[in-house]
Amino acid sequence: MFLSTTDYPSGQIIEFNIESSKDGKNKDIKAINDELIFKEEISFGKIHIRKDNGDLWYINPAETIARFITKGQLELFHKWDKHTLLPTDKQFEILKEIGGLPSSQYSLYPDNLQFPATITTNSGQSVDLCLFHFSQAPPFQRYFKKVLLLSDIADIRPSELALTHDLRLASTLADEIRMSFYPFMVKTNTGKLITYNGITQFGSTGEIKGNEIISEVEFSYDNFDKVKDVSYDDITFVIGKWDDRIKELFNQYRQRLDRKTATNSTLPKAGRSWWQKLLSSE
Repeated sequence: MFLSTTDYPSGQIIEFNIESSKDGKNKDIKAINDELIFKEEISFGKIHIRKDNGDLWYINPAETIARFITKGQLELFHKWDKHTLLPTDKQFEILKEIGGLPSSQYSLYPDNLQFPATITTNSGQSVDLCLFHFSQAPPFQRYFKKVLLLSDIADIRPSELALTHDLRLASTLADEIRMSFYPFMVKTNTGKLITYNGITQFGSTGEIKGNEIISEVEFSYDNFDKVKDVSYDDITFVIGKWDDRIKELFNQYRQRLDRKTATNSTLPKAGRSWWQKLLSSE
């Protein structure tokens, strides 16, 4: 059972299981929960405040998980609450053509769907390395450093830095071979091998274009140099909300991944690449 999450390197508890905090077995989370009092309600959850130090905590609608938030995040929640933040039909078709990645069924976060893109803001600024993030929940993720709302966006187009949809989906199926290492090895059109770690949306921050990466290859330490990384600090998250169109796409992508997972579990690793190519043509 999920108990709590601690921030590194501060050691601060940033989220915890509310039910587990009540039995007194973990004094740290009980001490936090005992100090929480209701502050305000938003459209998807509630905000509580610690009466001993003023810290803000977001409580999900089911009142099962409490998450620490900053004052800046609460201001963002208020903006998020005031807007519809659903894509127009034209925007939805562009995002559908780009293809999205659904959150994992094992995630502690509410279901979400993300699309890589380049955008133009209402003020005329062009921004690459954007991830559209659609969810019922407000954007409480601490790694969302640069954030826009869907209402800030004038134009959406595919990013030249994004991997193909098939490769992005394949990256979510990378196996963990040691603690927090999910090697996803790919080959470029020049034969170079690159290793990413787990879910991969963008090939680079500029030096490698998505269309230069042509296929996934089986990971091998013999061919491994270092992990290529695109930091969350480089990504602008564009926040949208959830409706039936988004939910339907989410379910389609999740079913597609479930089929690939079932196939992978019945094949030796050496045979997976061939089957992944076959399934990607669906």
